[in-house]
Amino acid sequence: MGNREKMPQIPQEGPIPIGVVLRALRWGVGKKISAFADMIGYDPGYLSQIETGKAPTTDEFLEEVSKALGLTSPEEIRAISREGIVELLDRNNDPSRGVRSKKIKASLQDRIAHLDGRIEMEEQRLQRLKAVREELQAMIKK
Repeated sequence: MGNREKMPQIPQEGPIPIGVVLRALRWGVGKKISAFADMIGYDPGYLSQIETGKAPTTDEFLEEVSKALGLTSPEEIRAISREGIVELLDRNNDPSRGVRSKKIKASLQDRIAHLDGRIEMEEQRLQRLKAVREELQAMIKK
């Protein structure tokens, strides 16, 4: 992280602004704003405006952030707790350690399990298609 960048400030009460959540997540994965903006395909200035509450988020934006973080949906971003954010920002305020919250790790594990299931399903589908192909080739040879 650059020296000029400020650590996200978590309000003591009330809901945590989505910009603070996003900055904490970005810090938690150890990414500078420019690198994270590249990951999600958005301009770093726009990302900065969102993180500081100067621009609203869109569903499309949150979808790209979710994908970049390996989450299954933007709702997982909105559901991150105050404790999860504090955990991300902890460790002597050193975001470069790449600390991930337990929720993010669990989400990543769930995503991997989901992808494993999809791969197995596609492999089974491929086997069925190969069988149909072989039957068609046998019919042609007759």
